[in-house]
Amino acid sequence: MDLFSNAMQKYVPPQRYLTSAFGKNILCGKKKLLNKADIIWVDNLPNWSEFSTKRIWLSCKNRREWSKIKLYFPNFTGDTLPNKQYLVNVLNTIIPNCIMDTIQAIRKQKIAVEEVESPIILIDEYFQALKGFTSIATNHRISGIHRLVHQDELVCMICKETVTRAAKKPFSCKRHHGHRGCVNQYNRSAMGRAG
Repeated sequence: MDLFSNAMQKYVPPQRYLTSAFGKNILCGKKKLLNKADIIWVDNLPNWSEFSTKRIWLSCKNRREWSKIKLYFPNFTGDTLPNKQYLVNVLNTIIPNCIMDTIQAIRKQKIAVEEVESPIILIDEYFQALKGFTSIATNHRISGIHRLVHQDELVCMICKETVTRAAKKPFSCKRHHGHRGCVNQYNRSAMGRAG
């Protein structure tokens, strides 16, 4: 461990994963270690289920770069998984910006779902106050302001019925079973096929 980490300045996994078999394979050239200076470090990973060690490890096995990636890890048996920080740093070094691109893609998906499934519905007093409010955060998605919905928006634009929150659909009114139903009903009535 000291030879690799201190004398040679190699990036090594935690002691638990640096087994004698892995050490022999490194010395024989069957396995590799990255130089510490070459590592593209990743700190503060989000605590999302999509970023569990198991999911990252399984997705690595399906990548075309798998033959390169597996050289930096011991041969795991059974359900043994690598150290998450070591895995992420090695991945981000071998495939530059892989982790950051994945985080951004997952964040976009989460924000889209969040906006639809759990908007923050405001009364007029707070909505007007927030319109003139300048946030310190330049990114409204970080501060949570992107989820704010004015209360007047919860009225169906066609039938003018008050819209209530539904579990699966973003909004639904009693008469047309959702705004899409209102639009379809309106189109049918406009074409003379009212139902």
